[in-house]
Amino acid sequence: MRELAGHLGEPGAVAVCVDLLGGADPSSYLGEVVYLSGLRVGPGERDAFWFRAWGARGLLHVWTDDAVPAVLAGLGDPDPGVRQAAGRALDRLGERLDLG
Repeated sequence: MRELAGHLGEPGAVAVCVDLLGGADPSSYLGEVVYLSGLRVGPGERDAFWFRAWGARGLLHVWTDDAVPAVLAGLGDPDPGVRQAAGRALDRLGERLDLG
């Protein structure tokens, strides 16, 4: 993930994660998904929830406050794995803010 941030800058990497978490068409981000998942995947090779989860998981490593609305929305995702990943991203934000 840090490598992706090195290419796009942290705000750019966060934007990719936010878009994927929000359900953006993953075919627009197949190159970036390699950095998030470690996998080369083509369109239709994975269920859509994986891309949303990878977006949330990416936010464990890069962050700007622009991600807050997407992470909060991710807590209501229909897939439990996405909800869990969004919850972990929110927990990481709490650690960054030293909220305990």
